[in-house]
Amino acid sequence: MDKSTIEHDQFEEFRNGSRRAFDELYQLHAAALLCFLSSRCWNDVRAEDVAQETWIQVWHKHESFHGGNFRAWLFKLASNRKVDQARRYARRMDKVELSSVIVASVALPDNREEEDRRNQ
Repeated sequence: MDKSTIEHDQFEEFRNGSRRAFDELYQLHAAALLCFLSSRCWNDVRAEDVAQETWIQVWHKHESFHGGNFRAWLFKLASNRKVDQARRYARRMDKVELSSVIVASVALPDNREEEDRRNQ
């Protein structure tokens, strides 16, 4: 039996409720997935976060897999999770920068007001 047939059988068992089959799929692909993500994420911690989110998505959304290459589907899920994480990070950075500008504008006196007081 070739690897793709074994993968397909394991996934079908998982789809039918087998926790053991999910664990086998995880053991088979976890290291390669983490290596794939480590080469695409800012650091290993983020890669581990994306990998964990990916496996959670596999668990909850396994019905969206319609056959074919499980590994390709898994890596596509991971790529999408990585993009989602990058977007979340960018939004947080925008909020941090915006809040920094707001704090700076509130904390610093307006030079025009200062000049008006001196000219009176």
